[in-house]
Amino acid sequence: FIYRNQFSAKIRRYLLPILLFVALIAPLIFMIFTNPGVRYRSQTVFISQDVALGSQLELGKSNNPLANFLLQGNVTIGYIFDRYLRQFDPIYLFANGLDLTNQGLMGLGPLLLVQLPFLILGIIFLIKNENLHKGKKFIAAWVLMGMLPSALTFESHSPHRVSMVFTMLNIISAIGLYYFLRLVRTFRYYFYLLGVLFVVLVLNFIYFFHIYFINYPFEKSEHLQYPFKQIAEFAWSEYPNFDSIVFDSQFGEIAPQIGVGAHYYLAFYGHVSPEKFQREYRIGNKPREIIFDKFSVRQVYWPEDRNLKNTLVVVSPWSVPIDEVDNNLIIKRFNFYNGNLAFYAIKL
Repeated sequence: FIYRNQFSAKIRRYLLPILLFVALIAPLIFMIFTNPGVRYRSQTVFISQDVALGSQLELGKSNNPLANFLLQGNVTIGYIFDRYLRQFDPIYLFANGLDLTNQGLMGLGPLLLVQLPFLILGIIFLIKNENLHKGKKFIAAWVLMGMLPSALTFESHSPHRVSMVFTMLNIISAIGLYYFLRLVRTFRYYFYLLGVLFVVLVLNFIYFFHIYFINYPFEKSEHLQYPFKQIAEFAWSEYPNFDSIVFDSQFGEIAPQIGVGAHYYLAFYGHVSPEKFQREYRIGNKPREIIFDKFSVRQVYWPEDRNLKNTLVVVSPWSVPIDEVDNNLIIKRFNFYNGNLAFYAIKL
């Protein structure tokens, strides 16, 4: 839209790419408007599913339909706007936005902390440069519109939904670095300054790797769905010894959550061919149940499931408290990286 005059003047040159783009994206648009599963996915992640917003809307309900509509619309729009602004919070962007550690501000954001001064310099450079009138509009539109998907979801921050924005902020940071080097190139100790800058950048990267490879697995094992791989390998090692294998993927270190895709771990580490997996895959009758081969990934109800015969059951303490199980039946324990119990295997 910003460069519409240049496009319209040479429309023939762009006609073939435009037609190719329309041909490629048409099936996706068709799916979005006709597939109920796609609409369901959109509905489940939309901001209307936010618990805090739901509580506010519930408190503001009235018996007057028009007043109720206006009030709830005003509350929802205000909530969305507030969440949109939070996407630009420097603490989120540079300190703890990735939620890789429990250390508070001493974490990591989608952008490295060393980028902050260069991002500011990049913005100043773009504002001062009069030759980039349309370019500035394009960059601003990219960033401002790109943050909308995160603001419209039930999660307070969704960095994976706005990665295109971080790409542009990286580009602006690079422009800021160029501007900085241009400003200090006549400085007497220019090369010493470059050395300091290089050391700071390296230290920032070392800190990133430390958080990602040491703090993150230790403090947030559940985010990695650890130890699903170890469970899958153990289940296959016991495969010949049981008639059925049941896995309840509810687990967590602080609070229970459902580990999605557990059946894929079982299939992948069992070297099950995609053709065989798709042929045998089916939805069972029990809560969260997915069945293939002799595996059943589902919710375990211990008062009933304790009576199963010749079955391997893998559960977490959230599903079946370990003190409710005869210790002689527990044949394997699976811990998080920090040593806390994640799952245990029961032989029935």
